[in-house]
Amino acid sequence: MTPAGHAATLADPVSAPFVALIPLLPLAGAILLGLAGERLQQRRGKGIVGAIAVATVGVSFLLSVLAFFRLVGMDEHGRGGGLIANLLPWIHVGSLQVDLAFQIDPLSSAMILVVTGIGALIHLYATAYMAEDPAFWRFFAYLNLFIFAMLTLVLGDSLLLMFVGWEGVGFCSWALIGFWHQEFANTTAANKAFIVNRIGDFGFVIGIFVLFWSLEAATGGHGTLVFREMRAQIGSLEHAGTIFGMSIATFASFCLFVGATGKSAQIPLYTWLPDAMAGPTPVSALIHAATMVTAGLYMIARMSFLFSMAPATLAVVSVVGAATALLAATIATSQNDIKKVLAYSTVSQLGYMFLAMGVGAYGAGMAHVITHAFFKACLFLGSGSVIHAMHHEQDMRKMGGLKDYLPTTFKTFLVSTVAIAGIAPLAGFWSKDEILWMAYASPYGGTGLWLVGVCVAGLTACYMFRQVYMTFYGEPHWKAHGGEHGSDAHGHGDAHGHHATPHESPWQMTVPLQILAAGAVLGGVVCLPHWMPMAGVLEHWLHPVVQTPHVVAEQVEHQPLSLELGLMVVSLVVAGAGIFLATLVYLWRRIPAETFSNLGNGAPYRVLLNKWYVDELYDATVVRGTLALTRVLAWFDRVVIDGIVNGAATIVRTIGDLEGAFDHYVVDGAVNGLADGTYAFGRTLKQIQTGAINAYLIVIVTGVLGGVFVYFVFGAVAATP
Repeated sequence: MTPAGHAATLADPVSAPFVALIPLLPLAGAILLGLAGERLQQRRGKGIVGAIAVATVGVSFLLSVLAFFRLVGMDEHGRGGGLIANLLPWIHVGSLQVDLAFQIDPLSSAMILVVTGIGALIHLYATAYMAEDPAFWRFFAYLNLFIFAMLTLVLGDSLLLMFVGWEGVGFCSWALIGFWHQEFANTTAANKAFIVNRIGDFGFVIGIFVLFWSLEAATGGHGTLVFREMRAQIGSLEHAGTIFGMSIATFASFCLFVGATGKSAQIPLYTWLPDAMAGPTPVSALIHAATMVTAGLYMIARMSFLFSMAPATLAVVSVVGAATALLAATIATSQNDIKKVLAYSTVSQLGYMFLAMGVGAYGAGMAHVITHAFFKACLFLGSGSVIHAMHHEQDMRKMGGLKDYLPTTFKTFLVSTVAIAGIAPLAGFWSKDEILWMAYASPYGGTGLWLVGVCVAGLTACYMFRQVYMTFYGEPHWKAHGGEHGSDAHGHGDAHGHHATPHESPWQMTVPLQILAAGAVLGGVVCLPHWMPMAGVLEHWLHPVVQTPHVVAEQVEHQPLSLELGLMVVSLVVAGAGIFLATLVYLWRRIPAETFSNLGNGAPYRVLLNKWYVDELYDATVVRGTLALTRVLAWFDRVVIDGIVNGAATIVRTIGDLEGAFDHYVVDGAVNGLADGTYAFGRTLKQIQTGAINAYLIVIVTGVLGGVFVYFVFGAVAATP
C-alpha cells in the first residue's frame, strides 16, 4: 500500500450512465409492487408479482456483470477511477459538494455481484417459500427495496450517500424482520434490530462530521466526503491536531467502527442479529449472507486509507472481531433452533472478517465476505427448506433422518457445512486460512489472535456438523412429534385427514441451493495463497482502491513458506478434531450428549444455552437502567420542570389578580370617584340655576358686595406698616 497519509492518485472515473440502472431497477420494482402489487396479485396472481421482483434484481445482476467486464478491459490505473453515473447535484452548501452519483470500481463491483447475484437467487427461492402468504406482494416490495438500499450503500460515491443506503437497509430490515407483525415476538425483534442499529449509527454520524470538518480545516476550506477526493486529501490529517488525546484519523475511524459494530453485529451490538430470525427465512438469508451484515466490513474496506492511518483503531477492530467470533461460536454449540445456530454462526464469521480487517488484511476479509455469502446463503436457504418440509418446526431435537426425504437439501447443506468448517479444498478453507495466516504474521496480529481464530475454527466445525447430524441423520424424531400425523405447512391435513411426510422443496427452492453450493465449492478461487497458481486474484483486483498497509505486506512477505504451511495443517487438524467430536457424540453416539451438558452440574451448558446471559445483562442494566432514568426524568419533569412552570404561572396569576384589584379599586375607584364628585358638584350647581330673575339679582348683588368687602379688607391689610 501507499504509505498512510500519501494516498495514490486515482484516474478520473469514466462516465457510464447504465451504472445507475443497477440500483434503480430494484427501486422501480419496489415502487411498482408497493403501489400496484396488491391489485396485480388479485387480478393476475402471485406469479406476476414474483416475476417482477426476480426480474428487476436479475437484470441488475446482468448489468453488474457487464460493468465488471468493462472494468476488466481497463488497466489498473483506470480501474481505480472506475465507472460513474452522476445523476444530479444533491447537496451543494459551502465547500460540501456532494452529487447523487453511483460509482463502480473494483471494490464495489465485487460487492454488487454478490448482492445482486445471491439476491436474485433468494428472490427466486422466496417465490415458493412465501407462496401461501396473503401479503406476498408486500414482502417482495420490501425485498426489492432492501436490494436498492444495499446497492445504494455499495455504489454511492460519497460517505454521505453511503449513509443513505446504510439507513435504508436498517429500515428495510425492520420491515422484513417484523413482516409477520401479528405476533408480538416478531415486532419486538424488529424494533430491537432498529434500535440497536441506531445506537451504532450515532457513532457513524459523528465520524462523518469529524472527518469532514477536519478535512475542511486541514485543506483550507476544501473538505469533502467523496471517496476518491478523501483518498487524495487524507494525508492532510497527519498534522491536524487531536480529539480527546487521539489523532483525528484514530477518532474518526473509531466512530465509523462503532457504526460497523451495529450493522455487522459485533460486541457489544450483536444481540439484534440472532433475534432477526423472527423474519421469514429468505430475509434471514438476505440479511445474514449477502447484504446488511457485510455493510460494516465494506465500509472499513472502502475507508481503508483512513483506517491504515490509525493502528490503535485497527487493534480495537481485531480484538473486538476475535472476541465476537469466540463468544458467538461457544453459544452456537448449544443452540437447538436450526436458524439460531446459523445466526450465531454468522456473528462468529463476521468476527473472523473483522479480525482480518483489524490486522490490515483487507483483501482476506473481503474474500471471506464473498465465500461466506455463498455457503451461508445456502445454509440459511437449506434450513428454510427443512423448516418448510417440517411444517415450520425449527427445533432440531424434533428432526432427524431427513436426508432420505430431502436429498437435494441434504447434499447442498452438507457441502456448505464442509465449506464453513474450513475443510480443503472448498471455498471456506482458503478464505479462513488466509485470515488465520495474516492474524499470525501481521505486525498488527500475533499468536493470541491466531489462537482465538484456530479455536473458533474448531468450534465452527463441531457445531455445524452437530447441526447436520441432528437434522439429517439418526432417528426421525419428527414422527414422535407429529411428523407423518402432524400438520402440513399451513396446519391442515389432506382430504383424508392424514398428513404428508417431509418432502423435497420445489425447484424454485432447490435450484438456488445447488447454485450456491457450487459457489461454496469454487468460490475460494478468488483467494488462493501466494504459492498456488492464480494466487491472490481478489487482492490484486482490489489493489487500486484497497491496499494492504505497507508495514503489513512487508512483514508477511518475509515469513517462511514452511511456517504458513505448518499453520495451515494445524487449522485443518483442529477443524477435523471438531468434526470428529461431533461425529462421536451426535452420529455414532459413542459419547452421550448429556456428558457435556451435565458438566459442572450443568452450569456451563445453561450459560451457553442462555447465550452467556448477555440479553439478561443488557435488560438488567441498559434496558431497566434506561427505563429507570426515564422515570426519574419524568418525575423531574413533573415535579421540578412542571413545578417551575406552574409556580411561575401561579405567580403571574397572583400578580395579575393584584394588578386587577389595583386597577379596579384604585385606578377605576379614582376615576369613578372623580366622576361621581364632578357629577355631585354639577347637581349642586344645578340647584342654583333656578331661572328666577330675583335669585339671579341676589347672587349678583351678593357677589359684588363680597368682592368689595374682599377688596377693602385686603387693601387695609396691605396698607398696614
